[in-house]
Amino acid sequence: IKVTLEDYELSDKLKKRLRERAEGIVIGGPPGAGKTTFTSALAEFYRDLGKIVKSLESPRDLQVGDEITQYTKLNGSFVNTADLLLLVRPDYVCFDEMRKDDDFNIYTDMRLAGIGMVGVIHCGSPIEAIERFIGRVDLGMLPHVVDTVIFIEEGRIKKVYSLGITVKVPYGMKEEGLARPVVLVRDFESGEAEYEIYSFAEQVVIMPLKKRGVPSIEIRQPPTGKEIYDFTVREGKKSVILEFGEIGANRSVSLYDGDREIATVKLGPLGRTAVGKRRKIGRQILKAWRAGTLRAFFL
Repeated sequence: IKVTLEDYELSDKLKKRLRERAEGIVIGGPPGAGKTTFTSALAEFYRDLGKIVKSLESPRDLQVGDEITQYTKLNGSFVNTADLLLLVRPDYVCFDEMRKDDDFNIYTDMRLAGIGMVGVIHCGSPIEAIERFIGRVDLGMLPHVVDTVIFIEEGRIKKVYSLGITVKVPYGMKEEGLARPVVLVRDFESGEAEYEIYSFAEQVVIMPLKKRGVPSIEIRQPPTGKEIYDFTVREGKKSVILEFGEIGANRSVSLYDGDREIATVKLGPLGRTAVGKRRKIGRQILKAWRAGTLRAFFL
């Protein structure tokens, strides 16, 4: 289905931001939510403004006019394509979609080179889209890389975040000596801060800001080890089966939902393991797998 940005009934405030200010855009949402459809509409919106727009896709799913050149992997790698685009110097590049470390590195490098970026990410919530950059981008640079997050669900815009940075005492702390750079994640329409992100004790804290009660603190430790992309998840009647092949024989694997650690599991001699569906770990693995946010790392 081909739509235009007008079909999304954007507020005048959001239209102005997309037109004049947003250059590090992330479009997030679960599989099938309509992220690619919205990205197509946004690409043509920029084209109609007279911008030079290109895309990075594999496969080519964006439904756009011939004026927008759709690039895929050159010699099997988006890194080669990105090197070419850095010479072309378009105004905007739409990257559909970002999964691997190289994808996030490409987005970051092109953004810091002054190219407007629109990146598509599978995620279950808007804050998860931001979490994907933690550990991949220096925290102080995060608002310069990502300035606008648009979360799509059921074909509609459910949430828009804007990012900025300031120096302050983090929420929940009182001593002035604890002041530090803090990334503020704000609801774009209301301007109200909903999260603070900052470094504490060499870890990254994502602080949900609540008007009442004691604030809860979530500590994100970036995943370590070699990330694995080639593995299979199957849902049986009573268990979730993970298969990594011969390379995973007798190895330990850390499983993550985005940047949230789920558990570490031990693989058998055939490089596979099974986790009961009724167990909390099994439910978390299934949820992440269905949302497209399950990640695995060899230890």
